[in-house]
Amino acid sequence: MTTSPPQRLAIVTGVTAGIGLAIARALHADGFALYGVARNADKLAALDLPLHGSEVRDLSVESDVSACLAELDLAGVREAVLVNNAGSLDPIGRFDTIDLAGTRATMLLNGLAPIFVGQTFYRAVLAAPGCTGRIVQITSGAAHRPVAGWTSYCASKAAMWLGTQVMAEEMDQARCQVMALSPGVVETAMQAQIRAESEASMPGVGWFREIAAEGKLASPEVPARYLATLLAGERDGGQTFPHGESVDLFAG
Repeated sequence: MTTSPPQRLAIVTGVTAGIGLAIARALHADGFALYGVARNADKLAALDLPLHGSEVRDLSVESDVSACLAELDLAGVREAVLVNNAGSLDPIGRFDTIDLAGTRATMLLNGLAPIFVGQTFYRAVLAAPGCTGRIVQITSGAAHRPVAGWTSYCASKAAMWLGTQVMAEEMDQARCQVMALSPGVVETAMQAQIRAESEASMPGVGWFREIAAEGKLASPEVPARYLATLLAGERDGGQTFPHGESVDLFAG
């Protein structure tokens, strides 16, 4: 990080594409300095946004989860936001066909990394006098209901959501708060991956193909605008951060 700390800092995991990139753009436009985390060094280096800091981390690997944000210093930062966006659907398939190694990696990436990267961020907030933190866990409706073919995804998002609720109960709410944000069905590479699946591996794939064909997929800018508006509204006193809640934009 540079020697002059920004007043506002947004840390986004999975920053190089999709929802993560859209959120980074929206928060940067709203005056946040950006700290990007991604697993692909080339894509991170090619990002067309100015970064105040960055890390190359694969958050499906335990050592990278432990190391992520370990050197983060928020001294002088007044408002820090962590957006845990990195995630994966793999492996897709019936529960009696998926492999343990792939499922374990997804459980770490989707389920545990948001909690433990959040833990490191929370400690950095508490260590910086005058700094307040906000943690936004990008989740899914699959955290609350089963989807055939998505054992790994549903289980990992459910684990993250329940862990997030515990975080909300335990953290110092005057210094840091946490929420989950379900962005809805958004046109990203993940949706393209879903539509390419067979009915044997994912029986409900037809619904995803149908809503895409009907133009009903949301743009990544929708959750990005929601988050930027929420944070600006809280700063101005017109909105309250939904601490401990899961906000579902698709349901809205």
